[in-house]
Amino acid sequence: MLSDRPAIDLNLSYLIQNTDEAEGICSMIRLAKIFAGAIAAMLLPATAGAAEFKGAGSTTFATVTEEITKLSEDHTLTRFHLKGVIVADDPDIPINLSAQDCMGTVLTLKDDKTLFSSGSCDATDDDGDIWWLSWISNDDGSSAWKVTGGTGKYKGMTGSGKSEWIVQMSDGRSVLHWEGKWIMK
Repeated sequence: MLSDRPAIDLNLSYLIQNTDEAEGICSMIRLAKIFAGAIAAMLLPATAGAAEFKGAGSTTFATVTEEITKLSEDHTLTRFHLKGVIVADDPDIPINLSAQDCMGTVLTLKDDKTLFSSGSCDATDDDGDIWWLSWISNDDGSSAWKVTGGTGKYKGMTGSGKSEWIVQMSDGRSVLHWEGKWIMK
């Protein structure tokens, strides 16, 4: 038997003379390779096969609805719905030319200074795949956004970034500059 022989004595002539043991060794080697491959697959990072993007661009919006409520002499609450188109600086980024809808709330002081704002957006591409983000205002006038989910190619997508208004016109048209990083699985 193989176990009765010293490991160093497993030479080619012995294996040729004892083909049953040689076949057993080959089977064990094949099983060891399969087992090692399975272990390696389990140890791969979760993002293996994922595509990481870093990008920037702009979104041009038109205001669909805007509801203004005066809360007090000093505070006004504005709820809005915007429709826009995302234009990435890199046209090969998958979110480029997606239609985007955003809803949000802005709390302003009587001098029109924004005290707080937050909301959410969804974006749909030409394939009908959708992704969602939430956003919240920062003290410097920019907003921080975070991907919250998606369908199709965006399922499992994660990411975040920041955005800032380039222009907000009195007739409801606006342009937002954005930048960020995200991973599509």
